[in-house]
Amino acid sequence: MKLTDAFSLIRNGVSIKQYDNASGIPITRIETISNRVVDRNKCGYADIFDIEKYQDYVLQDGDILMSHINSVQHLGKTALYNKVDGEVLIHGMNLLVLRPKREILDPNYAYIALNSLKFLRQLPRITKKSVNQASFSVNDLKKVDIDVPSISKQKEITDNVMQIDRLIANRRQALSVFDELVKSRFVEMFGDPVTNPMGWETGTLADVIRTKASNGFFAKRNAYNPDGNVAVLGVVDVVNRMYSKINDLPRTDATEKDIKKYRVGYGDILFCRSSLVQAGIGKASIVPRGISDDILFECHVIRLQLDMNKCLPEFVQILVSTEYCRNQLMAVSKTATMTTIGQDGVLATKIYIPPLDLQNKFLEVVELADKSKVVVQQSIDALITLKAKLMQHYFFRVLI
Repeated sequence: MKLTDAFSLIRNGVSIKQYDNASGIPITRIETISNRVVDRNKCGYADIFDIEKYQDYVLQDGDILMSHINSVQHLGKTALYNKVDGEVLIHGMNLLVLRPKREILDPNYAYIALNSLKFLRQLPRITKKSVNQASFSVNDLKKVDIDVPSISKQKEITDNVMQIDRLIANRRQALSVFDELVKSRFVEMFGDPVTNPMGWETGTLADVIRTKASNGFFAKRNAYNPDGNVAVLGVVDVVNRMYSKINDLPRTDATEKDIKKYRVGYGDILFCRSSLVQAGIGKASIVPRGISDDILFECHVIRLQLDMNKCLPEFVQILVSTEYCRNQLMAVSKTATMTTIGQDGVLATKIYIPPLDLQNKFLEVVELADKSKVVVQQSIDALITLKAKLMQHYFFRVLI
């Protein structure tokens, strides 16, 4: 069916002035669905005194929100709204709402279908691109197709896909538990860095590096190609610690001089030096052991090469992610078009420096947790592969 036949409503939201403070009526914005769920912590707020005036824009249970003005890679991102009893949530501008016709289309199935490659591959032909963003109109979207099998078939598809999603979510929760255990053990062994109750030696990050800090490698966007002789770690990899995706890094060509200057290895810690949002600034990640010798770090990242006679990378990784260090980094950041931080700001971060033998004992804790996380991550990867095959089976064949 065309979307206009499968959904009773497809339209943009209301234009109304929003505030960040949590007062008034919550209203959706692009960030609300950044993680493919309706994140109520990322809503704006509006002073609405006559809610009846906006009744047509109050979201209903089973509505689907879709990004239609964004960067190309985030265009068409969706989230399914599950209403909480008594909740009033206003549908704001820059997100579309799609309301399924319940008699022919189950909302959970509709959400799954809108995330299928079969559907998403239709969007480029209705997309208009500008320098900074891409978009498509409501009228063009209405002409796009969606598979609408029988309700019983929809239920089968939904049950199977959502079962895998639940398993993936449970395993990701297990990963976060391991991370919390490591952080808890860190505080037990070293104490709160704010009060330094154990009286460790203090200093700054500048005191525990063996070479000068440096910014990374630059290559023009059109210079990246799959056959390049190097791979490049970018801001997103540092912020999200995506080294499980190390084989999927973008590639380009670099000179021997650049490779020697910007190649990363164990003992390096990388800091995000520019971000669209302040929360991303100064996020850090160490470079794992055993990384290949053809990986560079890019220009929006700052590298510190640690003196491992003073500090171990695994210790520093947790230390700089504490609220104590994060507050210092954000305090020296600057915001114009983007939020940035300089090498001096990173190097001036105050830290404590416990004895190396105690750091080595903490390393044993980290390594044990990492081994367990590898097993869990492998399970997640297998489930993601299974889901992709299932989606291929359901959406690239004739549905009855």
